[in-house]
Amino acid sequence: MGVSLTYNRPVMEIVSESFLVSADLGIRALLFAVIAGVLLGAVAAIKRGSVWDSFSMFVAMIGVSVPSFIMGALLQYFLGLQLRKWTGVNIFPIVGWGSFKQSLLPAFALGLGSLATVSRLMRTSMLDVLGQDYIKTAKAKGLSQRKILWRHAMRNAIMPVVTIMARQ
Repeated sequence: MGVSLTYNRPVMEIVSESFLVSADLGIRALLFAVIAGVLLGAVAAIKRGSVWDSFSMFVAMIGVSVPSFIMGALLQYFLGLQLRKWTGVNIFPIVGWGSFKQSLLPAFALGLGSLATVSRLMRTSMLDVLGQDYIKTAKAKGLSQRKILWRHAMRNAIMPVVTIMARQ
């Protein structure tokens, strides 16, 4: 790749230094998107038509609509600066890299778009699974709602999410 005109160093050396930070941020954003998206989508499907459903679909709409660089700036302003002004505690630092707290806002901003995709897909898949005959049979057998949701519905509803996330 040659030598950088700005830094007068090999470009591969500069890229390799930045790659670890980028990979770390990408993994954190993906983990956040999958975990939060599955939970939001499952809750939206289980509580269909409730405030939770509306809230999770609102979060998904924001995640699809707002680009990550705009979301990052908004998060820095409201959670980094304004929250520190109101509470006096630096909960979300906006400068630097290295600690877990410093990676929360960038990971959230970067993962919000994928979170929206995962939560919408999970909600649709979960609604489809909850309407299946084997779920009705499990209810008729007297299984608890928790067992039905975790052992039967969640296992089958998460398959499209795993497929989509494997492609990203």
